[in-house]
Amino acid sequence: LGGARQMAENQINQAIDQYGNKIPGGSKFTQQAKDAADGALNNLEQEAEKRMGNLGGLFGGNQNNQNQ
Repeated sequence: LGGARQMAENQINQAIDQYGNKIPGGSKFTQQAKDAADGALNNLEQEAEKRMGNLGGLFGGNQNNQNQ
């Protein structure tokens, strides 16, 4: 999931930057929007790992969750 997460994060951040630059003063809020999007991606990633169960380890999805 790590590679897919990184690709999604890059695309979302790029879209936020583009949109923020089109709105007068919007660039002030791009980091806040990126942080909110990152939180949403975290939620999706955690849910995916729960649903994949032990299979996540085969794909590297549980590398950061060794203590669970």
